[in-house]
Amino acid sequence: GRAFTPEDESSIAVLSDRVGVAMEIARLRQIEARLRARLSFLAKAGPVLAESVELGPKLDAIVRFVVPDLADLSAICLLQERGEAPEIIAHHPDHGKRGALVRLMEPQGGVFPTSVRAALETLSPQLRVTTPESSGDEVADEGDRAVVERIGMTSTIVVPLVAKGRVLGILRLGMAESGRRYTEEDLPLAQEVAHHAALSIESARLYRLAGDAVKARNEMLAIVTHDLRNYLSTIRLSARAVVEACGGCAERPPRMAEVLQRAVVRMDQLISDLLDAA
Repeated sequence: GRAFTPEDESSIAVLSDRVGVAMEIARLRQIEARLRARLSFLAKAGPVLAESVELGPKLDAIVRFVVPDLADLSAICLLQERGEAPEIIAHHPDHGKRGALVRLMEPQGGVFPTSVRAALETLSPQLRVTTPESSGDEVADEGDRAVVERIGMTSTIVVPLVAKGRVLGILRLGMAESGRRYTEEDLPLAQEVAHHAALSIESARLYRLAGDAVKARNEMLAIVTHDLRNYLSTIRLSARAVVEACGGCAERPPRMAEVLQRAVVRMDQLISDLLDAA
């Protein structure tokens, strides 16, 4: 039955101001904690991404690194040139769920799931909360729906992997048995991880291309030098035969044949030097 007084109003106003300040401090502390965690995670990512120059081990290291801090399961779908099937690598502590995730990432009839297509077309991260009702957007048929239910994903983030303006593929992060769910606040960190991963993958891809080019060059040099030496052997034997056949001839033909033999020896040495340089 009491009534508020002007003094009560003043007290409540002071209290509300203090509550507002306390809430703002708590909000800023939450932001600071998230930023610290983000920087700490990215700092740990550096050595992991630089650990290997080979593409296969690097992809495996990336999908393993984000579990369990950033995801319960993860996968990378690496696009290939000339219409070849994408390279997919996934990680989950349960090998069965890992295989199911790989199947879920594969394009069915040349068509990727909705979130993957959206990430590739817009080049922006896609946040999806997966429920039995919404899982139909992510699958092509009832078989894939069963795969989603088996994995038990509650939410997922799909981020495009872009390096130097080139789309390399997508990184998929998923929450499942932990019960955690992604929010919009998780997107910046997912983008940062994808950015660093894309640069690292591009370096490994270029390293693989360089290795293939060196291998092709060495194979070509081996073939060319083998053929050249065959022809040189023919010239050497022919020059020797000329020298032997012209034992009683004038001086000039044998001398020219000897010059030819010396040229053959010199050319053979040049071929050896070329192989050594390679």
